[in-house]
Amino acid sequence: MFLLSTVQTILCIVLITLVLFVIISGVTIVPKDKVYIVERLGVYHNTWKKGIYFRLIGVEKIRDKVPITLQNYTKTFVNDSDSLEYIIDFEYYIQNYLNYSYKKTLIFELLHSICQEYINNTKGNIDNDQFLKVLKQNDDLLDLDFINLTVSIKIKEEER
Repeated sequence: MFLLSTVQTILCIVLITLVLFVIISGVTIVPKDKVYIVERLGVYHNTWKKGIYFRLIGVEKIRDKVPITLQNYTKTFVNDSDSLEYIIDFEYYIQNYLNYSYKKTLIFELLHSICQEYINNTKGNIDNDQFLKVLKQNDDLLDLDFINLTVSIKIKEEER
């Protein structure tokens, strides 16, 4: 009968514990209302939808957790020419998860500049339908699904 020494037993226990830790920590559960963008060694590898996945620790990382449900974005704009504050509230769905994950800062900067330009050019004559047309013209740049977009524009006097 083969007996392990105390040192060998301790090393086996440590090794087994380490292997179990790596396996358990690599298990990733993606909820049904999100999509995970996964990178392997810093490069896009896969898009995970709902379910259970195994991630290689140190090799793969979750770059972003993109929501697939209806999103809200509220922004306040000021038009200096008429001293009014415009509150624009958006509801949208994300159309391209990968582009959204890598370009979301750019997308919202672009959305902000489109809104600010529209408000400055309208001189107080805000028309929701016209505004939606402006957004749809830039749909390919924004990567947001404007088919389900609702926009509400509230105007309030700016307090100076």
